[in-house]
Amino acid sequence: MDKKNISSLKGKKLKVCLYLQNPKLYAGSGIGQAINHQQKALELNNIEYTLNPKDLDYQILHVNSNLPGTLRAIRKAKKLGKKIVIHAHQTSEDFKRSFFFSDFFSPALHKWLNYFYSQGDIIICPSPYTKDLLKRNYSRLKDKKIIAISNGIDIDKWKSNKKRGEKFKKDYKIKNPIVFAVGLVFPRKGIVDFIKTSRTLPNFQFMWVGKYLKKLVIDRKLNYELKNKPKNFLLTGFVKDIIGAYSAGDIFFFPSYEENEGIVILEAAAMGKAIVVRDIPVFRSYLKEGKNCLMAKTNEEFAKKINHLLTNKKLNKNLSKNAKKLAKSKSLKNVGKELKRIYFNLLLKKS
Repeated sequence: MDKKNISSLKGKKLKVCLYLQNPKLYAGSGIGQAINHQQKALELNNIEYTLNPKDLDYQILHVNSNLPGTLRAIRKAKKLGKKIVIHAHQTSEDFKRSFFFSDFFSPALHKWLNYFYSQGDIIICPSPYTKDLLKRNYSRLKDKKIIAISNGIDIDKWKSNKKRGEKFKKDYKIKNPIVFAVGLVFPRKGIVDFIKTSRTLPNFQFMWVGKYLKKLVIDRKLNYELKNKPKNFLLTGFVKDIIGAYSAGDIFFFPSYEENEGIVILEAAAMGKAIVVRDIPVFRSYLKEGKNCLMAKTNEEFAKKINHLLTNKKLNKNLSKNAKKLAKSKSLKNVGKELKRIYFNLLLKKS
């Protein structure tokens, strides 16, 4: 944003309403984490905000959920002359292979999101991949202004802590090198392949950190793998000390089939972990094979690359170093600068 734009806004107050309908519903999720990041990003850039849409002295409503109640808030804000920013955290594509019947309801979600996202003056999404996906698959969004901005990472929070890592390993009685992933237990996240890969590397401890919502996730392959899990696989469920869990891990292995960004990858990057991911478009849009991660497509390839990482200290160190650089580039300070630019340009009608 240039000086001319700033001077033209002198005397104008910028205040944003960051709105997330029913925050408890998103507690512990990527969306819940994203709005926490937005708050800190705005604070770091001295942008005033409110979380309550009833505080009517804001100019921009920035919404983070796609629930019907959020649509009502958007319509009310429009009547009051407010600008609307919609954060596209979800697509019908990443909804598949999650909860029971998610594939069945995916077409209906697609239709809803196609309409809902079109109500924004600007749509923000977390990666270039998601931007392309929205432009390509959502007919109402082809001519909409869509901007890709990372959800960002709080680099002050995500720092490796050796003592907490050692305590975590002691609590879980782990001695072998740890290959780990973090996230809710969904088939889409690739946990079946994670378990299968663990069988081929018995000398390493494989650990999945995250809740398993058994009543909502019904999948035959997943149930079979969990019932017949190898001795070197551990499903921790929810853990209180997530920093300890990350600190304990050696290789972050995330074989997800579909993401809009994958905030856990940024967390692992900030912690300086060597990263192995599935070779899919979203990861190729911001990660680089051989520089800040390794990519693979099959379980056999995953096993080879993980084994290579755990035996090649030089490669491990280089990937870890570059992963940290990636995380720094996506710091909340930088994310806030991007949001500030978008907000001001929206008020200037230059977006």
